[in-house]
Amino acid sequence: MIKHALLGLLARHPMHGYELKEEFSLEIGNHWSLNFGQIYTTLERLQRDGLVRHSLVKESGGPDKKVYSLTVKGHNELNRWFLTPISSSKRLKNEFYIKLILSLTVGSVDTLEVIQTQRRNLLEEMHQLACLKSKADPIVQLPWILLLDSAVLHCEADLRWLDMCEGRLDKVKKAKLEFLQTYSHPKNKRNKRGKTYQRRNNDYPRS
Repeated sequence: MIKHALLGLLARHPMHGYELKEEFSLEIGNHWSLNFGQIYTTLERLQRDGLVRHSLVKESGGPDKKVYSLTVKGHNELNRWFLTPISSSKRLKNEFYIKLILSLTVGSVDTLEVIQTQRRNLLEEMHQLACLKSKADPIVQLPWILLLDSAVLHCEADLRWLDMCEGRLDKVKKAKLEFLQTYSHPKNKRNKRGKTYQRRNNDYPRS
């Protein structure tokens, strides 16, 4: 992501590392921390891959500066990135889902408390987002407001999902216990000759 952000900034005009950091903070926002080490490491990789090149600019009373610019290959890569959709596959790798499922059978915590803790966190996050939005200039900072709106909508969706989880908690727990009891039955375990299980992971009982 940083790679393509730098390519996008350099597509406007050539810049050195310090200018790139300033432009990044101005465009993306201070909420996204980017240090000089990340910038120069990324620029080295971009140059190695032929996406950018640099020229030395003499500075009076100081060391020469490396000014970076896009190559034709860099422009092509940037355009390819613009027109490539963002994959949503990571949405299924949800850490809270793992907490929820394991809390049903571990027994050391109440699953309802796990849900309520997450709900309180989301409500606090929404409050913080609302405060940030109230301080934003609706004209000058419209891109920032759009990002805040996106974050709010994600929080609202997560809250609705938590309501669904809580409403189906008894059914989910019953289904999970039935699955574990069935899967752990001696007839379904691997025998001494190494035969495979009779049950498969996709045999999860439906509620």
